[in-house]
Amino acid sequence: PCGFKTPRIGFAVDTSGSIGEMEIAQAVAELEEIRKQFGCSIYLMDCDAAVHQGRWLDATESVPTKYEGGGGTDFRPVFTHLEDNRVSVDVVVYITDGYGEFGEQPSMDVIWVMTTSQKPPYGECVQIGVPS
Repeated sequence: PCGFKTPRIGFAVDTSGSIGEMEIAQAVAELEEIRKQFGCSIYLMDCDAAVHQGRWLDATESVPTKYEGGGGTDFRPVFTHLEDNRVSVDVVVYITDGYGEFGEQPSMDVIWVMTTSQKPPYGECVQIGVPS
């Protein structure tokens, strides 16, 4: 009616060995907050060095609390997964400790939600739970 478009958000959760249950719980809380605020669908991916699962959650579904992973960290498969599967998102929110292979800047907007003081080579960066 007023031309406002609900954003389509890709949400990647780093499930590598360096991410603990506390960080995953924090990721789930952040994700729930984003979804409630925007009332939008989210394409959720769990990824360590590979994307283990990618699925759409509509605004009414609760966010899963169990994720696959535990290996090394490579951020590139998330962007490849989105392109290969033609998943159209307005932005990718990636929650991680930032220790991993970033690769080249993808063709989509990225917001890194860092649980450490790591600085990504591209995209916006928000730090959570990091002592200032």
